[in-house]
Amino acid sequence: MKIIAVLLSAVGFLTAASAQLTNPDTLFALAQRYHSEGMNLSRLGKKEEARKQLNFATEKFRDFQDGLKDRRDSVIKIFEGLREGSPQSPVYNYLLGRFIQISAPDSARSVFAIQCLNKAVEAAPDYPWSYLALAFPYFSKGDYTTASRFYEQSLAADSTFLFGYQQLITAYQKLGRSRDVARVETLLNARLPRSTAAIKTRLEKARQSADVETKIAAFREAIALSEDDELSGGIYTELLTALDGMNPGSALLLSRDVLTKPGAQYRKARQTAWFILLKAAKKKGESEVNDLADGMMKTEDAHVLRTMGRYYFDTLKNDERALKLFERAYAVCKKENALNTLVVGSPITDHQLEEVANNYRVWVAYDVGRTYLNLKKYAEAKQYLSEAAVGTATEHVFDANFKLASIFQEEKDKPNAVKWLSNGLSYQDNEAMKKELVRLIGSEGEATTIIEKLKKTNAPVASDFKLISIDGDSLLLSSLRGKVVLLDFWATWCGPCLREMPHLQKLAEKYAPNADVKFLSVSTDNPRDPVKPFIEKYKYSMKILYDDGISYSYSVRSIPSLFVIDRNGKIQYKHIGFGGNGEEFIKLMSGQIEELLAETQ
Repeated sequence: MKIIAVLLSAVGFLTAASAQLTNPDTLFALAQRYHSEGMNLSRLGKKEEARKQLNFATEKFRDFQDGLKDRRDSVIKIFEGLREGSPQSPVYNYLLGRFIQISAPDSARSVFAIQCLNKAVEAAPDYPWSYLALAFPYFSKGDYTTASRFYEQSLAADSTFLFGYQQLITAYQKLGRSRDVARVETLLNARLPRSTAAIKTRLEKARQSADVETKIAAFREAIALSEDDELSGGIYTELLTALDGMNPGSALLLSRDVLTKPGAQYRKARQTAWFILLKAAKKKGESEVNDLADGMMKTEDAHVLRTMGRYYFDTLKNDERALKLFERAYAVCKKENALNTLVVGSPITDHQLEEVANNYRVWVAYDVGRTYLNLKKYAEAKQYLSEAAVGTATEHVFDANFKLASIFQEEKDKPNAVKWLSNGLSYQDNEAMKKELVRLIGSEGEATTIIEKLKKTNAPVASDFKLISIDGDSLLLSSLRGKVVLLDFWATWCGPCLREMPHLQKLAEKYAPNADVKFLSVSTDNPRDPVKPFIEKYKYSMKILYDDGISYSYSVRSIPSLFVIDRNGKIQYKHIGFGGNGEEFIKLMSGQIEELLAETQ
């Protein structure tokens, strides 16, 4: 074990540096403990107990590997050392072979990986993971028939092997073998009825049913069986929605029950419950709404609080009540409250959650500011509107700027009135506001110059990210500061993307000699299997990265979406879709690149 400790120390893994594993040293130690117990049980001939411990070890080791994919060579060294110390371990042979497979190996490495996996089968034929990895190259190439044979072997080795069921179902779905899919799903439900995969399978069938009663019964059964808190939280959300349409009285009862459930996994369900209760309260009148609003003040769901505040502000015209709710929403709008309240179940990073919370807080600041303005409390209004006026370009931002300008005009403060009018016009054209700015400055030309300059300054900062490339290395966007970056979001299945790519390649070739221009193409494919073969087939030279939720930060709603980022890391241009004229595309993009190259940081 000494050699392993030295290797781990040398590469610096047993720290909290990994973004995906909060405590990798504990994870690694736990996996080793399970492995040691499993190997001891195996030597004692206790096969079932041994396999269970070795399966636990494998899952923990896989989590450790997956959290450190960007340290590929060092991870391989670690597992080479583990295998050297215990050559008959099916776990270490599997893990080494598996990690080489997922790390974009060359042909020699691929052969070595298969040798490791065969050694794992030889050491323990009833260890199911080896068959999973032996299927990997066939599945990746689209040979689902051969892959399915290996998956069947994994289940023959261990009838409780959840991953085997999942992969086998997927392979048969790819082959269009619906009877085999149904057969394997039946086996999964019979052998592992409480597994997340089995419950999800039953839920998918229920969702396809047009009978609401069938759906409700399936949701209730799933909640009773589920041992997965995250899954249960999502099922409660669906159950509430289904009940609200069919039996509002039951929906109200369940909503009150859901509000008492603690834990992050129930955030979305609690949010749904609040909205069901609000809908019912509106029907009963303002007194009922007031009682509900009092109860809402305890929640930390900024979206719920803001929604209730807007109802008071827009419909009931009760600014005092609205202000209390808006201020509470502003106070709780934090990263830790964003997931499943501001973001509906999207898999995004902590950094992105913080970004979402910050952006939403700007919207709430606008609501707080305009409410204070209604109450003629100008000092407080300026405080919150100033925060809202420099956020992401939305209607709230435009209006916050113009409201600030109106306050300063009321106070006879011409310089600040000009400042906020100009700032608002840099985000959005508005003829009436432009005339007012020209009146204050006295020159239309000077007003236009100020606005154009502010447009550059106020351009949004490109969200930073660290993404894995198809070659296995990683790239940090902020490391390219000082360069002009073209960031393109695309997918292999997207027709307009495929028409755009050859012209993007020509553009990349044109600027290849210029080290100050970088081309990044982020694939949104899920699964990722087709990406690398596609790029290799067409010999595209752009840096190809895998999306890991970053498209959310860039508000990518359709592809291709192309962002042109200046030397200061700000998005100066955005292009959605592809018009089809390659020459015009190259000319337009070249002009924008040259313009940004000419600017200094």
